[in-house]
Amino acid sequence: MKPTPFNDRRGLFAALYLAWGITLLSFVVSGQYRNFIRPSFVSFLWLALATLLVFAVAEAKQLGSAQVRIRDVVRSGFLMLPLFALWLADGQTLDSQAYLKRAVTTGHGTRTPGDGPIHSGKEIASRPSSESEPLQVTILDILQHPKDFEGKWVETEGMALREETMLKDKSMRKEAIVPGTFVLFRFSIICCVADSQPLGLIVAGATPKDLVDSDWYRVVGRFVINKDQMGTISQSVVSRLKAPPGSPYLYASRGLYQGALQN
Repeated sequence: MKPTPFNDRRGLFAALYLAWGITLLSFVVSGQYRNFIRPSFVSFLWLALATLLVFAVAEAKQLGSAQVRIRDVVRSGFLMLPLFALWLADGQTLDSQAYLKRAVTTGHGTRTPGDGPIHSGKEIASRPSSESEPLQVTILDILQHPKDFEGKWVETEGMALREETMLKDKSMRKEAIVPGTFVLFRFSIICCVADSQPLGLIVAGATPKDLVDSDWYRVVGRFVINKDQMGTISQSVVSRLKAPPGSPYLYASRGLYQGALQN
């Protein structure tokens, strides 16, 4: 059978490359790529998009040269599967369910030699703080330099994980759950969500009755390291954020932590 636009092998591959290219373009233009990779890596997506377009044009120039075979359809189907996964994950980020399934850091952070410049958290910790003027920091700042922040008043943001949810999860070590508290957490990534690591702080104080897992909150309180060596924000004041921060993740260098609280 002579190849036509509907059964042409080259046309099938050109359509596949275009589908991938359109998907990457939409993710870059909409900013959704931030849900998957570090923003500074967006240039690699532009490079991938340009490469896909070149491949699509090259295939289109050879239309009519070969008929589609069953193995071509199967191969293209497998290459389309990641696209479906990307569209199904539209707007979704790692949340409390992902937190419970990973090793968690709530204790002392340790840097690996070669990580690059010292994080700005140490400089922030050297500044004076008070209940009325807390230091505005990230969970990553605190866990990289816990001793420097100990006793300081801090203000930070993250998602919530209720005590009740942790108690229901059989994989969570019960001795690591502090009664009457909740966990404020965020995910740190090096390049993409595949290498993500959850970072959490225990929040002690007046826990809101309407606290919701995976919702975003701002917490103000005094940072301490409790007897189990877990980072804790005590005397806390908790308020819900109207919207998540612009980027859901924190960005770190490699090999940062040995967790004190683990599933």
